[in-house]
Amino acid sequence: MEISVANGLKHIWEWPVALHFVLSALVGGLVGIAGFSRLINKERLAKVAIYIAFPVLVVDLLVLWLDLSRGFRAFWLFLNFRVTAAISWGSWALLLTSLVCVIYLADYFGYVKLSRWTDNVLNWSAIALSIAITTYTGAMLTSSMAAMPLASSMLLAPLFSTSA
Repeated sequence: MEISVANGLKHIWEWPVALHFVLSALVGGLVGIAGFSRLINKERLAKVAIYIAFPVLVVDLLVLWLDLSRGFRAFWLFLNFRVTAAISWGSWALLLTSLVCVIYLADYFGYVKLSRWTDNVLNWSAIALSIAITTYTGAMLTSSMAAMPLASSMLLAPLFSTSA
């Protein structure tokens, strides 16, 4: 792992990882908006959020996969789950968010018809995954920025969730 210096501050991640964090936070926020909008019967807003979230999620996963630069070895993240590792939680949250987005899109395009109960479970799952993804990005940033007082505190994860 290479350490870079920008503006006099050392950091260990290059631009693809920074882009991944931004895109993940955006996806998390959009999926949360979609889930909440469906709960309060604002279908149009939910559709727009998912129509934006899914392509952003695809780009995000592609950027992350390219950054790992080991081809399909990235899938070991899913088989080697570590409860104490934020990246394990984040990778699973992104995977489950992909599934939620696909189900939402299938519903919007008429491929599936969700029952009221299934729709509610899916909406609450979207909100929970939104919180998980945005907290994951904040936790990963917190763990890497020990030199910066606010960034290295546990305030960054909730701040990331709120801003997303």
